[in-house]
Amino acid sequence: MKLKKSLVIITLSFLISPLLLLPISLIYIYNNKFFGYIGLSIFLSILAFTYVPYEGYDLVRHYSVYNGYVNNNTLETVYGYISYNPASSFLYGFIYLIYNLGLKKEFLPAIAVFISTFCFLLMLYRRAKSYSGKTRILFVILFVIVFPLLTEASGIRFFLAISIYILYSYFLIIEKRNFYYLIPLFLIIHPVTGVFLIPIFLYKYTIKISRKLMLLSFVLLFSGGAFYIVDISSIAITYILNKTGLFSLGYLDSKSIFDGLTVNQSYSLILQITPFFIVVLFLVLKRKWLDKEAYSFISLFIFIILIFSGVPQFFIRSTFVVNLVFFFLYYFFL
Repeated sequence: MKLKKSLVIITLSFLISPLLLLPISLIYIYNNKFFGYIGLSIFLSILAFTYVPYEGYDLVRHYSVYNGYVNNNTLETVYGYISYNPASSFLYGFIYLIYNLGLKKEFLPAIAVFISTFCFLLMLYRRAKSYSGKTRILFVILFVIVFPLLTEASGIRFFLAISIYILYSYFLIIEKRNFYYLIPLFLIIHPVTGVFLIPIFLYKYTIKISRKLMLLSFVLLFSGGAFYIVDISSIAITYILNKTGLFSLGYLDSKSIFDGLTVNQSYSLILQITPFFIVVLFLVLKRKWLDKEAYSFISLFIFIILIFSGVPQFFIRSTFVVNLVFFFLYYFFL
C-alpha cells in the first residue's frame, strides 16, 4: 500500500508540474523511499529532454540520424548507418526504435539520462539505510553536481554504458554479486568500455601492489609523464582502432589534449580534469580504506586510464568516470 501511495504521489506531481518532482523526490530520499530516487531520475531526464545542443555537439548528429529515419523509414537505412559505423550499432537501433514508437527525438537524451542516473541512484539507495536523512540529501546533491548531465545528454552512449558498468562493478565489489549479464550490455552500448574490464579482471590480484600502483600513477600524472606514454602506446592503440573500428581515428589526431584549443577552451578543459588530479592526490594521501579490494580496483582503474591517455578524448571522458567511481567508493567506505 505504501508503495502504491508513493507511486501515486510521484505520478501526480509529474502530471501537475514536473518542477514538483524535485522537492517531493528529495523528501522521499530524506526518508530513503525508493520512489524518491526514481522521481529524481525522472526530473533530471526532463532537463535532458529540454536540452538544445549547439552545432557540432554529438546530439546534433544523433538528431540528424533521427531525421534520416523520418525521410526514409526502412531497415535499409538502418543498415546503411551501421555499415558506416558498426561501433554505433546500438545507437542507430535505439534511434530507430524511438522513431517507430512515435516518440519525439528529445526522448533520446531523456531516456539515456534517466537510465544512467537511476543506475547511480540505485546504488545510493541500496547503501543509504546506514546514513541519516541529511547525509542522504547531501550525497544526492553532490552526485547531481558530479554527474555530467549535459555531456550524457549530448553523447548518449558513453555515460549510459559507463553507468551500467559502474553498477556492475558495485554489485561485484561491494555486494559480492556477479551480474555478468550486464557486461555484454554495456559493451554493446559502447564497445570502448571493454578497456574498463581490465581492472575488473585484475583487481583481486593486485591488492598487494595497489598502493605502489597508485603512487606510480601519481608520479606519471603530476610529472606530466603520462602524456608521453602516447609515444609508446599509440602504435598499439592505432592498430586496435584500425582493426576493430571501436573509436574514430580522429581521437588520435593530437598527441596533447590541449592541441588546437583556444585559451578559453584550455581553461575550461583544465577545470574539467582538475577533479581527477584531486582524486589521485587524495587516494595517495589516504592510507586506510575499509575495503582493500575497492582501493585496488580504483588504483588499477586510474593506471589503465593513464596508459591510454594517448587517446585525448578517451582520457577526458575517463576522468569523469574516475570522479564518479571515486565518489561512490568514498560514499561506501567513508
